[in-house]
Amino acid sequence: MHHLYLTRLNYLAVVAAALAAFFIGAVWYTVLFGKIWVVKQGYTPEQLQEMKSKRPMPVFFAELIFCYLIAAVGIDILLVDFPNVELITGIHVGLICWSIVAAFRMTAHVSGPKLIGAFLIDSGFDLVALPVMGAILAFWR
Repeated sequence: MHHLYLTRLNYLAVVAAALAAFFIGAVWYTVLFGKIWVVKQGYTPEQLQEMKSKRPMPVFFAELIFCYLIAAVGIDILLVDFPNVELITGIHVGLICWSIVAAFRMTAHVSGPKLIGAFLIDSGFDLVALPVMGAILAFWR
């Protein structure tokens, strides 16, 4: 990646987009689909407890935000060379990113034992979060 792209990014928008994804995920995986997601993943209460004990919440949240920051930087890099970025451009770029991510996520479900419901919940989150991130990044361009 050419260093010029990094100088043309809107870092405040990148942070805002990452935090938006984080908060969408918080609602998505707790209030909206948390319990069903756990069932569709096939986790037992013991497995959940073990996972939580191995990764404290502050570490878990920091890892999520870091991943969303990487995604936001990637989307912003895609938007850098558009001549006239409008809100809809960001949404479209987010949807294109979603289609790529969804296709790759699906391979994990095709080749593994997880139920399709887990894919639908995860992919649904991406379908909401990525266009929102693109919209934020385009709006602040």
